[in-house]
Amino acid sequence: MNKTEALNDFLNSLQQVALPENSPERVLEKILELTLGYCGWDLAAITKLDKYHKVAQIIAYRDEQGAQSSWSYDILGTPCFAVVESMNVVTYEDVQSQFADEIPLTDLGVKVYQGIMYFIAGQPVGHIFLMSKSAKTKQELEEATSVIRILSLMVGAYVDLVEKGEQVRHFQAKAETDQMTGLRNRHAFDEDISRVTTLYADSILADALLILIDIDGLKQTNDTQGHIAGDELIQAVARIIKTGSRQEDSVYRLGGDEFAVLIIGNSKKVNDHIQLKIADWRAAISAEVSQQAGISYGATLLSSCMVSENDQQVFIQSWFRMTDDLLYQDKLQKTKRLSTP
Repeated sequence: MNKTEALNDFLNSLQQVALPENSPERVLEKILELTLGYCGWDLAAITKLDKYHKVAQIIAYRDEQGAQSSWSYDILGTPCFAVVESMNVVTYEDVQSQFADEIPLTDLGVKVYQGIMYFIAGQPVGHIFLMSKSAKTKQELEEATSVIRILSLMVGAYVDLVEKGEQVRHFQAKAETDQMTGLRNRHAFDEDISRVTTLYADSILADALLILIDIDGLKQTNDTQGHIAGDELIQAVARIIKTGSRQEDSVYRLGGDEFAVLIIGNSKKVNDHIQLKIADWRAAISAEVSQQAGISYGATLLSSCMVSENDQQVFIQSWFRMTDDLLYQDKLQKTKRLSTP
């Protein structure tokens, strides 16, 4: 394979790295692996700098042993300092002499160093460097310079994409999370119940179970012990419902003392044993929180909703209303039992 073919093969391989199934760490490590393989250097790393550009965090590192774990280091006295200062490609061909005081470099036996910054939205974010334990010819250095410039553009674009994706996921999670309990909130519930009814209407989902739950005794707790105690009761009930649910179940706080659980997967089986699940939750609340507190509930299978109109919103409202009616009946029955002499 001639040099042109080798370069094309290297560039094509780089294009295939950022596949969805690869984690960001794996993508960056693979980029370094391909680079070392093409250039014939011994070590390579990608860093992120702190806001003062004094400390570098290794986010990907590759040497003869393979990928290595992350660590941080002060760039003062290292070749990286010159890269940050110059904002351009920096090459050192006699590292052992020029950085004799830098123990890690001398211990590694590094002779040649080449580094460059990468940028996001025009701002320097981190740097990439290659290191070799053997001398490099002028042509080899020029080839490495071309490669490292390509890496600067690629890594900058990729890290930017990853960070934006993480920001979107962070804001989405925040928008869908109840701040008091950490459960999913009403907004998330509305979206999920819409998705479930769509999947059911399209015959993709066989059934689903909706459980609505109210806390009994919250008003009394607020009135006699204060709202802080009331908030603690809400948080405790939320924790008990969450820990008493399967990992694949979705648990929500709809607001106030209202909770919901969406069960998909084996909803009919769960519905057959729903009283046992509720009894477990009630026992846990009585034991861990207060004997005066409890829960009322209603549970309805989606398949039990009989709606003549082909309207998703009507379907959702019918499912919710049927379940809410059962919740009200449960609460009413307990009230009658308590009021009976």
